[in-house]
Amino acid sequence: AYRKGDYDRGLALVKRVYELKKADVTTLDRVGSIYYVLGRYGEALTVWQRALPLEKNRRRRRELSKSITVARQTLGLGPAAEPRVIGKRPAKPKPAAKKAPPDQRLIARLYQQGVKHYAAGEYLQATTIFLRIVELDPGNVKAAKALERLHLEGAAPAPGP
Repeated sequence: AYRKGDYDRGLALVKRVYELKKADVTTLDRVGSIYYVLGRYGEALTVWQRALPLEKNRRRRRELSKSITVARQTLGLGPAAEPRVIGKRPAKPKPAAKKAPPDQRLIARLYQQGVKHYAAGEYLQATTIFLRIVELDPGNVKAAKALERLHLEGAAPAPGP
């Protein structure tokens, strides 16, 4: 259903799986991704935040965290606040580290992977890769346009350069 651009049906199917496997991180991640593609960013954020504490794999935790960050940015929210422990003094803020410019070779490789997934009708994978590019390089117009096409057109031709 997702590959055919029938996101509502895809969401319904994934939700049925979720009812059977409530603690399945993969299912939660897919529900979040479908919500995001449907433009239901708040719901995507909520589902991904529910999945994060359940994920044990460090790499997948980072990916979920990045999806959460992108959803928060899309909603115009700031970074997630660190939870405070009552009775403890807040730590002194560390000086802001200078952010290295994005590795353009990595961005180009990711973009090509996203295009390949898109052309193959693997929209969920393409969305994940384009979201990763936007997280690494928030000003990347090509990835933002590809995400827009994925959202608006579903099964449109692959995004061009």
